[in-house]
Amino acid sequence: MVIDAILEAREKRIEKIKSIDGGVISVKANIPGENKSINIAFILIKIFVFEVLKNINVINKYFYESADGPYFLLVTNRDEKVKDILINLEENHPLGRYIDLDLYIDKTRSISRGYMRKCILCDKDAFYCIRNKTHKNSEVLSKIKIDVLNYLKQIIYDLSKKAIYSELNLEYKFGLVTPSSSGSHRDMDYKLMEKAIGVILPGFENMFLIGFHGQDLNRVYKDGKKYGLFVEKEMFSVTSGINCYKGLIFILGLVVLSIGYTLANNLKYEDIFKNIKVMTKDIFSETKYNTFGEYAYEKYKFGGARAEAQSGLKSVQIAIKYLENYKEINDEALHMTLIEIIKNIDDTVMLKRAKELDKYHYYKNLVSQITSYDIKIIKAVTGKFINNNISCGGAADILIAALFIHQLKKIFW
Repeated sequence: MVIDAILEAREKRIEKIKSIDGGVISVKANIPGENKSINIAFILIKIFVFEVLKNINVINKYFYESADGPYFLLVTNRDEKVKDILINLEENHPLGRYIDLDLYIDKTRSISRGYMRKCILCDKDAFYCIRNKTHKNSEVLSKIKIDVLNYLKQIIYDLSKKAIYSELNLEYKFGLVTPSSSGSHRDMDYKLMEKAIGVILPGFENMFLIGFHGQDLNRVYKDGKKYGLFVEKEMFSVTSGINCYKGLIFILGLVVLSIGYTLANNLKYEDIFKNIKVMTKDIFSETKYNTFGEYAYEKYKFGGARAEAQSGLKSVQIAIKYLENYKEINDEALHMTLIEIIKNIDDTVMLKRAKELDKYHYYKNLVSQITSYDIKIIKAVTGKFINNNISCGGAADILIAALFIHQLKKIFW
């Protein structure tokens, strides 16, 4: 029976805890019913392992799946003060009611919080509602899923905003808009970029939901593309037709569609990029829009954003690995990663502004020759870009996508 399997799994978890030398934190989702291994359970424990690691020194961590649901065992010091941190997470984190964070010091019992937790649907003690079956499991699960999804939406919003502003606020970016300069974009400035950002951020939230609720990647892509075109239209309405972030809507839109699908199906980090390959496998045979990107592909075989998508965001993956060389995302990390991206992509924005292939390669090589961080050289090359109306807009979109995934990876993978 399922109940017997759950009870046996709990006993095995205690045996595993007993076999570990040191204090042990058990991280397990508080899921009602017989099926404890729903996707929300995996998402919850990953969120809280991330939160624990931010606040507590963890020596080692182990992941297990069982009939009682997935869980982590985190090895830490035998310090009862750790329990105060865990209780604070359970009581004050937006999803804390849906997680059990138990600390084992002597391997036989967890340190108790000393009081009963409240029911997630009413103000009574949770034990009272469980014992009396006050609420249906379906009601409880529905509440958990709604709250987890709202939390995920907020993460997508916050991290996409952080990634966009990390790029936008960086000075001396080879013709791109900054807080103090329009760069090579005389029709744009910082305030206009902010207007566009205000429109596209909710769009990324909604594209994430399309991916999360999607049953089939082809349908996810079709629905996501349709919604992305709507977001584009909204952006143009607030920028008076000026293209501030059309490329980013496409690239980061694909990313959040795939991440939604990946989290919903408890897939691996690598699947983010595999999903995008599947979604965009036929992208070069899609409807023509008479864009410069299509012209560049026909004349110079510059794949641009479409080739990047079809490759599973190969350049984004390279940029993420480059970012991982830095302990913090500072100006040096941003500049040097942007330079690495410019080296590795066919930037149709830069080609459009250069107008000639030789001139494009000349400016690309100027950037590629910067092999170590030197702000004076970066500033000088940026000046040449601006004076000659050159900009690396395509590289900026790749950088933002890489920054976004780099931060999200720390939580879920």
